[in-house]
Amino acid sequence: MISNPPFSLQNEIIKRSFELVDQGKIRSFALLLPLATLETEKRAEMFEHHKEKLAILIFKKRIKFIGHSTNFNKGCCWVCFNIDSLKKQPIQWV
Repeated sequence: MISNPPFSLQNEIIKRSFELVDQGKIRSFALLLPLATLETEKRAEMFEHHKEKLAILIFKKRIKFIGHSTNFNKGCCWVCFNIDSLKKQPIQWV
């Protein structure tokens, strides 16, 4: 599953993504999320529980999002789970 979920729903989306993996409904996922996703205790616990197959791809430059009424730049990363090509280097800057 590849998704750019609404940042305001990131906790629910991350939790549901891991639930889908645990239920065998999906094998892997990649979620485009703000860098701040990595900061909170609640999300850290979710990530630590699955850390053996977790990978983070961090953008070297901010992404320019063109939105509904405004444009803004945001530091983002891909939070990836169970992607074979990322096993050797689970933290990368792209």
